[in-house]
Order: sequence, then structure tokens, then C-alpha cells
Amino acid sequence: TVNPNAEIPRYWTSQGGATGALGAAVSPGIVPGPAGTTIGYFAGGDVYCTPRIGAVSVIGDLLTKYGSMGGAGSALGPPLSPRVAFTAGGVSGFFQEFQAGTMMSSTSTGTFPVLYGPMRDAWGARGGSGGSMGWPTGDPLTVSGGIRQQFQNGVIMVPTGQAAIIVNGGIGRYWASGSNATLLGSPTSAATAFVAGGVSGTLQY
Repeated sequence: TVNPNAEIPRYWTSQGGATGALGAAVSPGIVPGPAGTTIGYFAGGDVYCTPRIGAVSVIGDLLTKYGSMGGAGSALGPPLSPRVAFTAGGVSGFFQEFQAGTMMSSTSTGTFPVLYGPMRDAWGARGGSGGSMGWPTGDPLTVSGGIRQQFQNGVIMVPTGQAAIIVNGGIGRYWASGSNATLLGSPTSAATAFVAGGVSGTLQY
């Protein structure tokens, strides 16, 4: 069993101590946190320790977003590994894995989570941040009929109990502009090729 009162200082030392990225310890020090964590607070970030994973730091914009969501008590749960510098689809930033999802962060796209389950499965099946949908640019939102999330190149909608639906291209741009999403509502089908009156295009309900 990991002793957090010993593991957090050990981890802090391994990261360079007071002269490292985490900086000096600050109040309230090492305290019990949600979801079975113990948290160490430092000037440059927080260290979360769980018996199964040990100590992991969360710093920078990832920590700001994580804290606003509720930290270890949020839908993401405790961190599993430190942040990793990452470049995909022409965008450079960081990603960090948590118990229930991945957090992606860059200066151009912002910092947003993609939660495990149908949403991350659909995004990953299209290449993740380096694929056709790109990096997340919005939080997952609970809407009428399911959950949807904005990415660089479109929206993924996960209707309750159904497979994910992609809204992108010309339809996606139209749907996302002005009040069109409110007027049309959530997508109920995938886009399909369509020919009528001698005109070829795309149809989506």
C-alpha cells in the first residue's frame, strides 16, 4: 500500500523539488482529497496520490481546467500519468490521461476533456486529435437526446443508447452557425450521399 505522506514528497523530489516545475509546497500541504486521493499542493501544480497509481502531478492549463471541473471528484477522476507534450494535426500542446478520459490542451484549441465511452471511441476511430475531427474545442455537453462535443472539424453527437453521429463539412458549418443548431435540434442520423433532380449532395436528418 502506498503511503501518500511519503510518496508525494518522494515524487516532488524526483521532479526537482522546489526548483522544479512543481515549485515549493504551499498551504494546505498534503491533505485527503475526493475519490480516494491524497493531494499535495505546490506553487506550480498539484500532486494526486492513489493507492493503485501512486503520485501523479497536474500542472499548467490542465490543472486550471481540471480544478474548474472538480478535480479528482469530477467525471475525469484521478490522473493516471503526467502530461505529455504532443503534436498532431498541425497543433502542438499536451495531453494527460485520467481514470475516465483524456485531457487535451493547446494554445490554439483550448483545454478540454474527451471522456471514455462512445464519445472517445468515435473520436479515436477517426484518428483522434490527428484525424478527421481534430482536437476538442469544447466540453462534452448534455443536450436533449444525448451528449455532444465540438471538435476542430465538426461535432460528435452520442444519442442516448445509440451509436455516435458525426456532423461536419458543409452541413456541420451550417448547423453550428447562428441559431441553426437550436432550430434544427440534435442530429438523428449520419450524413448520406443523396441525388435528386439531377443534383448530387449530402442528406442528414
